[in-house]
Amino acid sequence: MSLTDEQLAERTKGLGGTDIAAILGLNDYRGPHDVYNDKRGLVEPFAGNKFTEFGNRMEPVIFQWYVEKRGDRWATANDQQFIHPEHKWMRGIPDGIIYDKNDKPQGIVEIKTANWRQADKWGPEGTDVIPEAYLIQVAWYMAILDVDYTDVVVLLDREFQTYRINRSIPLENELIAAGKAFWEDHVLAGVPPELDGSEDCYEGLQHGAANEGEIESTDEIDQIAKDYRLVKERLAKWEKTEKFMRNKLADKIGDNAKKVRGDWGSATWVHVKGSVKTNWEAVAAELKPDDEVLARHTRTTNRKPYFKATFKKVAKTEEGEDD
Repeated sequence: MSLTDEQLAERTKGLGGTDIAAILGLNDYRGPHDVYNDKRGLVEPFAGNKFTEFGNRMEPVIFQWYVEKRGDRWATANDQQFIHPEHKWMRGIPDGIIYDKNDKPQGIVEIKTANWRQADKWGPEGTDVIPEAYLIQVAWYMAILDVDYTDVVVLLDREFQTYRINRSIPLENELIAAGKAFWEDHVLAGVPPELDGSEDCYEGLQHGAANEGEIESTDEIDQIAKDYRLVKERLAKWEKTEKFMRNKLADKIGDNAKKVRGDWGSATWVHVKGSVKTNWEAVAAELKPDDEVLARHTRTTNRKPYFKATFKKVAKTEEGEDD
């Protein structure tokens, strides 16, 4: 579902189902630093992309299919945020709620879309074999709403499938412990998670980058810088090797065919259609707008600082290592 600005703001006040999966390293697209940066307001909220837009547009369709198949008028689409009665930082917005005849939640419906590339992460329909990140997400929701099961409904490569996930108290306890530690030790304390190689970690460092001053290097910094330089040199070497091997493979195909296939896989020339682009800068120059028009359409953008390391040239020994 697409979230309102108010709902996005509310999400910074606690951890949601996708957050806990990211904290545990089970989300393919997010990690602990992304969650930390988001909750601390260090980055702009995720605005979505073509994949999330597709999911949002398909969600009502998939939900309607589920209701018709189940024949249960008590399943209702949901856009309300629920908060755990004890742990107020535990929050979630399930896609649907299954109510009993007394209007008490008894189950959850979670809607997903997946293409054929993700099919191996889903088991046979009707089982509880689903991607780990989704399993963690619905376990989080079940703990918040105190319900016994979740029906995960997925449009998997143009086919509707349903999976039943039953509540697991031991799993919930582990998630609550992990979430509590992250929320209190990192988000509330203002202490970033342990450094890693993610772009999310780098984004957090960009936010706190100083604009002036200089410090003297230490033995520790010297060693880190040396290792960094060595890695960059090896990467550059391997990038050249990769391009050389690409050219060798392309040369073997030559102009004989578009594609080659073997036990190792396949390689092909991909012919991309040309695109039409308008040179708006040239258009503006030709129209010669006055200062008032220019001012009306001029915006100032803030650019993030970037990290740059410059290394001195070093002599090489016969073995190829640094002196």
